[in-house]
Amino acid sequence: MNYLSRDYLEELADSVLLDCFGAEFMHEHKSINVDHLASHYLGLEVSYIRLSDDGKILGLTTYADVDLELERYDARDTIKLKKDSVLIEKSLLEHDRNGCRRFTLSHEAAHQIIYRIETPDDKATYQRRFANETVYSCRDLKSADDWREWQANTLAAALLMPRNLVDFLLFRFNNGKPLIRYGAWFNYHDRQVLSNMCSLLGVSRSALVIRLLQLGFIRQRPVREYNDSLDIYPDESEVDYNEA
Repeated sequence: MNYLSRDYLEELADSVLLDCFGAEFMHEHKSINVDHLASHYLGLEVSYIRLSDDGKILGLTTYADVDLELERYDARDTIKLKKDSVLIEKSLLEHDRNGCRRFTLSHEAAHQIIYRIETPDDKATYQRRFANETVYSCRDLKSADDWREWQANTLAAALLMPRNLVDFLLFRFNNGKPLIRYGAWFNYHDRQVLSNMCSLLGVSRSALVIRLLQLGFIRQRPVREYNDSLDIYPDESEVDYNEA
């Protein structure tokens, strides 16, 4: 497999977005239409179904035709999937989980993009892995090594939150200044900035915070440096009580 650096994945995301949406879109400062990117640009067949009873599996994608065994509704059943399929946990269609849905779809699209730039030998290895098993379980398909998952997460974040768009929104809502996080907490103003950015990007707060940290747009400070505790509001998805 390719071992791709963060810088390469950032450039790859920009190239994909430019090819998918065109130069004009990159200056319109709109949220990324990840559904269009997955279905129309990459040609993936996206479906929403229940993937597991414990809710731990949110998505998967296939690189070849496969019989997939699911454990759900307290039973097991097998479904046939064509190559270039994406399955997303249907509970993510709920309105308050849209940010998670969009990132999950972007993550699976990222797996496909990375697969398509693999060498022919590596692609053949993927194909043999599928061909040598009669039935895959959902968990088998999601048990890729940590490096491959890191690459997909990194590319997914860059696709949903490209740097030029994050730069623009940070300038719009905070005059281009970085946010300050005290331990795992933000003050009221910076929480409002995060909320506005999440709304326009269509992402969850936790995904945005991680992206801003990656881009160097959050300055980390210890909690003791903040001198007005009444103005501190916890970011529940980010709180690390050992740190705070």
